[in-house]
Amino acid sequence: DLKEPRVQRLSEPTLWGLDQPPLCMAVIEPQYSTSGLVEVLLATNKGILVVDADHVQEQAVAQGPVVRMAVAPSGQLVACFTKDGKLLV
Repeated sequence: DLKEPRVQRLSEPTLWGLDQPPLCMAVIEPQYSTSGLVEVLLATNKGILVVDADHVQEQAVAQGPVVRMAVAPSGQLVACFTKDGKLLV
């Protein structure tokens, strides 16, 4: 809830091989996420990690690595800008 923010512990992405800081990240609010929880997208050199309180899921990106991400106001789409200048939606 953005009106009453609170700290929420998420799954540990280092267990999934995230040994370096992410290239970028984006937050998906609970009302827009598939899990119903806050989800954080972490871009790595290998793809994107989707992290929530219970799980870490790896999503491959064929044209990466992703260096910028933005979630649409509707929460339905994520725009990803790659290192080589491509925009993926």
